[in-house]
Amino acid sequence: PTCDAMFHCGCTWNWAGGWDECNVHSTDPEVLKCPYCSSPPSVSWITEWGVMFCMVLSYYMVAYGKSLLSCCKQKHNQQAYQFPTSPINLMLRLLIPTCTFFIASMVVGFAFFLNSDYDKFLFYST
Repeated sequence: PTCDAMFHCGCTWNWAGGWDECNVHSTDPEVLKCPYCSSPPSVSWITEWGVMFCMVLSYYMVAYGKSLLSCCKQKHNQQAYQFPTSPINLMLRLLIPTCTFFIASMVVGFAFFLNSDYDKFLFYST
């Protein structure tokens, strides 16, 4: 569904048909193929694992970033780290990775769009 949101290719959730209706299966040579769905395996890993890595990294930066900075500043201080449990920090641990998912997906999708001859991306259509 991420590629359909960006490229309007026809993909949907796996339980609703997956990529059965994707334009990558079209036999018409005039139909452009979705850059996500038609990418080779050597490149397609970035659409999942690259975005997921960005999400996990952003979560750990929110959850442990303050600890990492204090460890770098005070090497000799052997104090135990107090994990932040404030409501704001808990909310940020959910919000920041979610925003990172959308931003990283859009950046990767835009890179796929620029490196292909596909004619649609989000609200842009040639």
